[in-house]
Amino acid sequence: MLRFRLSLNLITSNCHASTSQISDFIERVNPTLVSSYSIYFENAVFKEPYKFVSGSLERLTEVLIWTRFVCEGLKRMRDPNGKIWVSPHATINCGNLKDAPSFEHSTETFINTMGALAIKENAPYTVLREGFRRRAGGECYDWARKNKHRIFLNLEQESKDVPVRQKIAARARLADWLAEQGCEGERILEVWKLK
Repeated sequence: MLRFRLSLNLITSNCHASTSQISDFIERVNPTLVSSYSIYFENAVFKEPYKFVSGSLERLTEVLIWTRFVCEGLKRMRDPNGKIWVSPHATINCGNLKDAPSFEHSTETFINTMGALAIKENAPYTVLREGFRRRAGGECYDWARKNKHRIFLNLEQESKDVPVRQKIAARARLADWLAEQGCEGERILEVWKLK
């Protein structure tokens, strides 16, 4: 106890205490103590400008890759001699205080439907403070700052190393995932005839 009082007196008597002295003192008293000075010597918690409230980017990407493979298969079934290419690019708009997260894919209705459902399970939200008072829509000309609130995915790069067996199994995995999603998943299974 005497040693604790001496170190406390040392820090309180010296009003120019450095952050190393403060951190040493906190470690001796209680290493789990949260200090108001901890912002000076801790790393930032979030390196990305978004945080997933539920799910993760890996799970979202996995579901979207399955969706892309199934979409290619549906197009091949509809027109065996036709074009089966599906755009691999997708954009996810992170949610904020006003809006829920949303999914954008310009070419395929099936991928848009699946992406909207996948976003409900894996929801990214913006963690940057700068997005709160920005001007909305086309009034914001700082495109680099505006795009910090979006996640751009190239599903082709993600699915380069996928073996053919997994591409074939994508339909079964997607059907299982849709069955877990409740009534919306059941509706998609019936409409697109994935059972």
